[in-house]
Amino acid sequence: ALRLGPRVDVVSSTDVTALVSKGHYTYVHAWVDGKAREYISDLSLIHYESRIDPGSFQRTHRSAIVSL
Repeated sequence: ALRLGPRVDVVSSTDVTALVSKGHYTYVHAWVDGKAREYISDLSLIHYESRIDPGSFQRTHRSAIVSL
């Protein structure tokens, strides 16, 4: 579940297009209900990397993971 303002959305990993680390936050880019959304998470990129399918995502930079 990811927070978008006052809302909390459950986002499937198949909807995630990219994870980008900026400062102390990870920005999760996803398609939800046919719309591009950007969620801000206080979890680290390493946290997400350890939980995603390595066959579906690739780390392209020390601050970015993208969907394949």
